Amino acid sequence: ERLVFLWEKVPSLPEPVGPRVQAQRIVYQEWQKQRDLFDDVAAYQVAQRNEAGVARPQTLTAGFASANFLPLLGVRAAAGRLFRVDEEQKGMDRVVVLSDRYFERRFQRDPGTIGKSITLGRQDYTVIGVLPPRFRVPALYQGIDQKTLDVWIPLSQMWNRAEDDTAFTLFVIAQRNAKAPLDQVRASLTALQERLSKSDKERYPIDQVSVFPAA
Repeated sequence: ERLVFLWEKVPSLPEPVGPRVQAQRIVYQEWQKQRDLFDDVAAYQVAQRNEAGVARPQTLTAGFASANFLPLLGVRAAAGRLFRVDEEQKGMDRVVVLSDRYFERRFQRDPGTIGKSITLGRQDYTVIGVLPPRFRVPALYQGIDQKTLDVWIPLSQMWNRAEDDTAFTLFVIAQRNAKAPLDQVRASLTALQERLSKSDKERYPIDQVSVFPAA
C-alpha cells in the first residue's frame, strides 16, 4: 500500500496524459535523493526489440529497468537470478531476464537456457534468469493496462546520448517512507519540482508533479 507512481505533470494536457507525463532522467535522479519521503525509487522504460538467430524472428516488448525495480515489487526469479546493481553500468549490462511466457515459447522451459546468449536488435545478452508466471507490470492507468513484457534488460542500455538525460521516457515507481503520508509526498515533490524548474527552465521545463498509488 506504500507503492506510488511518480509523474511529471502538464495541467494543460487532457486526461490521462497531462497528469502522467513520463519523467526525465535528471528528475528521476532528484527523486532518488528524497530519503525522507521514499525507502526506494525505481524506474523503467518500454521499447521494442527484434529477435535474431531464430527461424521465425518476432518483435519483442522489452522492459529496461533499474536494478532495484523488480525487487521493489517483491519479485524473485523463478529460475536463475535478477540483475545485480553492478550490472546497471555500461560494459556490465548485457544481461537479460526472460518472462515465463517467452521462456516457454522460445526455449520450451529448458533449464539449460540460463547462461546462454540471445540476440535482441544488434546486441547480444546473457540470459541470467526467468520471472514467475504471474508477474505483471503494475497498471499505470487504474488497472486497465497490466502487461507482461517479454524480456527485461538493465535500464543503462537506454542511456547512450547526452539528450537522454532530459527526454521524457521513464515510468517511476517508489515506496513511500512509512512516516511520509501521501499528502506530504505530493507537497514536497511539488516544491522540489518548482525549485528545479526555476533554477533551469530549459532542462526542467515542467514545474508540477503527480503522485498516484500503484494499482
